[in-house]
This record gives sequence, structure tokens and C-alpha cells, in this order.
Amino acid sequence: MTPPRVWLHLTNVAAKKRDQSAQNLRAALSRRVEAQRKLDALLGYRQDYLAKLDAATRRGIGADGLRNYRAFLANLDRAIEQQTALMATMQSDVGFAQTDWQHTQHRVDSLQTIDQLRTELGEQREARRDQKLTDEYALRRSRGGGDD
Repeated sequence: MTPPRVWLHLTNVAAKKRDQSAQNLRAALSRRVEAQRKLDALLGYRQDYLAKLDAATRRGIGADGLRNYRAFLANLDRAIEQQTALMATMQSDVGFAQTDWQHTQHRVDSLQTIDQLRTELGEQREARRDQKLTDEYALRRSRGGGDD
């Protein structure tokens, strides 16, 4: 059977790895939320700029003004594409972090289950030993050989 100090070390190491995985997951989730916030802002800017272009077109806009609007919208579209790609990466990072955390949590759960079984087996052994001693004592007393 594994010595208790070794077992305690194993469980502590597993718990530390699980805690680190949880921190990594929280960080990945936070980065994804921030990336989504930026994407939403870019999409909002695009909608606002399209509305300004529509209003300018109704009022009448010169060729240079139209070219500027379109160039800015093209830049916004590129930024939106980049942010969308970043969001996909962030989502992937979150998935990896979730999987890692689940594996480390499963390891901690497994070690806790094994530790519980070890404890129960130890208690059963102790109970059998106590019962054996009690039976031997009772047998000696019944034979008259007890040393009271």
C-alpha cells in the first residue's frame, strides 16, 4: 500500500494542477469575452457608419466623400474579419482549457475515490484485527486461560 505521505503528495499535486487548469480556463473565458466585446463594438461602428453613409447619400455626397466612406468601411470589414478569426481562436482556446480542466478534475475525483477506498479497507482490516483479538480473548476466557 502506498505510504500516506506519498499519497498526500500525489493528491496535493493533482489538486494544484486542477487549480492551475481552472485559472487557465478563467483566463481563456475572460479573453474570449473581451474579444467578443471588441467584435460587437466593431459591428456597431460598422452599422453606425453605414447609417451615416446612407444619410450622406440622401443629402448628396461628392465622389471623394463616397470614396472615403467606402475605404473606411473596407478597413472596418478587415478589422471585423480579423476579430472574427480571433474569436474562433479564443473559442478553441476555451475548448482546450475546458478539456484540460475536466481531465485534471477527473484525476482529483479518481484520487479522492481511491483514497476513500483505501480508508475503508484500512478500517475493515482494523475491524477484523479487533474482532480476531476479541475472539481470541473470549476463547481463552472460555477455556479458563484468561489472565484477568
